[in-house]
Amino acid sequence: MGNVQASSNLPPLPPNMTPIPPPTTPQKLPPENRIENPGSVEELHKKCKELFPMTFEGIRLVINKGLSNHFFVSHSLLIGATSQTSNYKFGSTFVGTNQVGPGDFSPLLIGDIDPRGNISTNVNVQPWDNVKNQNLILSFKSFKTNGVQTTAEI
Repeated sequence: MGNVQASSNLPPLPPNMTPIPPPTTPQKLPPENRIENPGSVEELHKKCKELFPMTFEGIRLVINKGLSNHFFVSHSLLIGATSQTSNYKFGSTFVGTNQVGPGDFSPLLIGDIDPRGNISTNVNVQPWDNVKNQNLILSFKSFKTNGVQTTAEI
């Protein structure tokens, strides 16, 4: 195996070498200068996250007014962070007197318009007894027809 030598005397120091002083114990700080453990990483992250400012996404104001039992108007104002996300719409709804089911009336006319001239309408009627529902959706953009869709349920 190998040679092992044990001795109680330290070997002599080489010339021009001074002994290294033994390490000292750290001084204890007074209680007012001690730094306490701030907690777990999750707790620190939660505290830091609370400091971030809240971002303004926007606000929506909707005013609905019933002018009669059958006619309703609405104003919808959306104020966003940019001018592209801001919008205003005026809408109207007419509910007819012909009840075709629980909570379903015919005709049902819904429309809205914005300041740019975009109009969307939805007409829901039951013209005959054997036709359950006929729906017509029209959309105009910049005063030109943008889309037309119709469905019929027999």
